[in-house]
Amino acid sequence: SQLDNVHVRVVAAGSGRATIEATYVASGELKLPWRPKISPWSGKISYDVSPVTGLVVAQTDVWNITRFDAIRQTFTPGSTSRR
Repeated sequence: SQLDNVHVRVVAAGSGRATIEATYVASGELKLPWRPKISPWSGKISYDVSPVTGLVVAQTDVWNITRFDAIRQTFTPGSTSRR
């Protein structure tokens, strides 16, 4: 699997809370016995960081594919050759 076009930024939010946002394009071949190939898809992940503890208090992940497509690709056999 691989990530391309990764962009990360820190966004100031209300109440002193900061949000870390990353956008990316993921693709590749999963390391499962049937070697499913995953077509490129883009996503955005956001982490809300507590101003008090500095710890992540919330995470949101958004993809441009449906859950069904993600599962379908995971269980669709790809190349059976090992590299």
